[in-house]
Amino acid sequence: MAVAAAVAFVRRMWRAAWEYFRPAVADVRDEAVADVRDAARSQLGLHLSIMHARQVAAENLYRAAQRGDVAALNAALAALRDAMLRDARAALRRTRAPSDSVEIRRDPNGDVKVALRLAITNCHYRCIEALLNACACADAPLFGFDQPIHYAVATGDLECVRIILRACVNVNVRTTKQYGHPVEIAAAHGHVHILAELVRFGGRVHGSSADIVAARENQVGILEMLAQLGVDFNHRHPHPLLYAARSGHVEAVECLLRAKAEVHKATTPGGLTAVHLAADSGSAAVVKLLLDADTDGVGCVNATDNAGRLNGTDNVGRTPLMVAAGRAHVSVVKLLLRARAAVNLAGEGEATPLFHAAKSGCVAAAKMLLKAKADVSLGHVRCCCERPHPHPHPHPHPHGAVKSSCTLRCCTPLEEALRQGHADMIHVLLCAYTDVFPRARGYSSVRLAKPAFPRSPQGP
Repeated sequence: MAVAAAVAFVRRMWRAAWEYFRPAVADVRDEAVADVRDAARSQLGLHLSIMHARQVAAENLYRAAQRGDVAALNAALAALRDAMLRDARAALRRTRAPSDSVEIRRDPNGDVKVALRLAITNCHYRCIEALLNACACADAPLFGFDQPIHYAVATGDLECVRIILRACVNVNVRTTKQYGHPVEIAAAHGHVHILAELVRFGGRVHGSSADIVAARENQVGILEMLAQLGVDFNHRHPHPLLYAARSGHVEAVECLLRAKAEVHKATTPGGLTAVHLAADSGSAAVVKLLLDADTDGVGCVNATDNAGRLNGTDNVGRTPLMVAAGRAHVSVVKLLLRARAAVNLAGEGEATPLFHAAKSGCVAAAKMLLKAKADVSLGHVRCCCERPHPHPHPHPHPHGAVKSSCTLRCCTPLEEALRQGHADMIHVLLCAYTDVFPRARGYSSVRLAKPAFPRSPQGP
């Protein structure tokens, strides 16, 4: 009984003490919560004010860099640096680090980089120098992997490039874009003086693709300069002549030929020559230049080399005449026929130039081929299950293999014209059939297109 009474007494005393001190504890708690709330609001207000100041300074910096106002640029740089310093001190207070360890991070949001890009794009030399001297690194990427030297070369301003180069940048830095090397950018835009300046500061033209870029973009001045610098076009793979021929650039082809570019070395992994690519692009002038190129350096065309260019085949047996006929380039077909190209030479599957002309529906090319004694009876050997145009499968079967159950049959130019639905081509080929086979005048086009039609002039 005595113990129970003592426990009850202690409980009453604790309850009375709690009731007495409860208001004081609540006041202390409220004061602590209010202090924490005020501190958080103060920190948030400080952070927002720093962000606002930095945003205003960055906008002023952009405007000054775009206008070329050096005084406003320096003022904006000072304001931006002050905002960054306040941000760093606030971060130190939050982490309770010593005050002597304040360090400003180098432009974490890229404000100075944006200003530098604007100054380079607008060619404001003094602004560029001020930004480089302030805190912008000349080798730091501005956006992605593009560095100041890439933007400066693209502008085409020589003085701007010199300012960037004097900042001790890496002149051979490369990005992931199509023209990623500064030398290649200068070659693509035709900036000859800038290319010379890059070479003077150590730019490598022998290890870059400047010759290929210049040939693709028809930059004759760049090609001439590369030839003077001793660039060997014949040891490039792929050959620059291939790009010039595929694009149909007559001036670039002439420049490369004057620089002793060898036509027979310009081949693709698929066996296509420069004449093939020129015939595919439809440039008769480029085809004529390539056929008339002097390979021996004696002032005349080697007959053997000329025949090899004229009737050379790729890995699937196509000649330039087949390519031109398949692309319906009448001027190229006419030029090749004047050069005595083989009209009955069969490629893969025994497809002749006339077959390619019938497939493309080029009546003018077919007439010229027929006038040059093209054989209308020669056809293309195809599998019986090969899909027709316009969505032909590259091989009748996987890996080019023909099933044992399939049969091979010959598809003549007339049958191909029927398959494609070229009415004018059907009429031309029917007239050619009746001229070669007099006894075929009584047959229809479907009957004449069958592979059972005889292959000799004696008629059916």
